[in-house]
Amino acid sequence: NTDIDNGTLSLADSGVISTSSDVTIAADGTLDISQTTGATPEDINNLSGAGMVALGNRILNLNQSKDLTYSGVIKDGGIGGGTAGQIDKKGASDLTLTGANTFTGKAKVSTGELTLSGAGSLATNDVEVASGATLEIAAGNGEANGLAATATLKNDGTVTLDANDTIATLTNTGTINGTGFTAGVAGNESSTKLTATTYNLNDGSVINADLGTGTVKSNGSVALNGRSDASVVDVETGTLTLGRAERL
Repeated sequence: NTDIDNGTLSLADSGVISTSSDVTIAADGTLDISQTTGATPEDINNLSGAGMVALGNRILNLNQSKDLTYSGVIKDGGIGGGTAGQIDKKGASDLTLTGANTFTGKAKVSTGELTLSGAGSLATNDVEVASGATLEIAAGNGEANGLAATATLKNDGTVTLDANDTIATLTNTGTINGTGFTAGVAGNESSTKLTATTYNLNDGSVINADLGTGTVKSNGSVALNGRSDASVVDVETGTLTLGRAERL
């Protein structure tokens, strides 16, 4: 394993950490990849701990084969400077983030699950969930945490909404599940809400959570099972199916 107990482990040029090694960063430790120069992203396995990861302008693949929690901070900058660092969550297991992560490049969930819990948050404006992957906003994650109010969320997989959240734009072909909703069971309504300025609900969208104010644009086959407070609902193409009465 690679344990960073204190100080900084800096990777430079083509430096890597073996992908057979789990990475644990203690509260006083830092992993810095800002000086790497390879054409491909950096890869680490099974991140956990409470320290800091400095991305610079690099992409970090987080390969998780174990369900683990990281309470530290993932940020831009580092020894080599740079902004717009990115993370790509991979692997079948769940990585739970409980810190305030300030990097400004894309946060992508390619496979498995990424959970924002407690004070866990992403400052980035660019969040993507791939088909088959899951992003969870865990219960107890207040609206001041979770995703940024300026974020664009592109969801082709599943978003599990166990707490309310507010973003700028949702572009969706996947499923959004709210707490308490059960399809086909009267009275079992979602108790959680996603609010955005614009909801682009595209073919394949299944919305099992409540939507806040804003504008809904529906294209293709879309199922709205939660309630919506949108002031404008525009069915541009295809069919918008309301799962129950009083959805709009």
